[in-house]
Amino acid sequence: MDERFIGIGAWEIEEIPDGDSLYRHVHFSKYDKTDKFPLPDAFIPDPDGLSLYWEKYVPHVKEVYYLIGLSFTAKSKFKDHTGFLIFKIPKNNFIIIDGVQSVSHDPLQYAMPKVGRPNNRSHSLAIYDDSNLQVRQILSAYCRGNYKTCFCKFDLNSINKELNELRDRLENTPYHKH
Repeated sequence: MDERFIGIGAWEIEEIPDGDSLYRHVHFSKYDKTDKFPLPDAFIPDPDGLSLYWEKYVPHVKEVYYLIGLSFTAKSKFKDHTGFLIFKIPKNNFIIIDGVQSVSHDPLQYAMPKVGRPNNRSHSLAIYDDSNLQVRQILSAYCRGNYKTCFCKFDLNSINKELNELRDRLENTPYHKH
């Protein structure tokens, strides 16, 4: 279990206004390769909920890719940010779905920093039963039907150099523990 930072300087949990948007990262294995929209499996939540990024704290999709690229895989390697697409969904579109219990801010700030586990002030969660296929289908259909406003087009190669420099610096810190 992760140890969250608690105490002076900890980020407060805030109410996400209904009109605000959230980003969802979708791994290439979970989107339709032809039309590039997320499949329902892209919306299977983890035990804590479906991880999202609140636009308030990542106002540009580039910052979502940084957070992905500075996170580790299960094998303690940096994730390949180029294997993901990002979709932007208004909070309203989550909360109107029957079965979605809540969408809440859940910032990640760790007491013990470690490379591969970045602090993430934008982290948010949508809570619903992971077996609820209807919720996942509705979210997938929303992204497909609103592709022009939902898909976050971004030149992934534009951040490769800077991301690699950040990774190199992190690997040379006392927080780097594999």
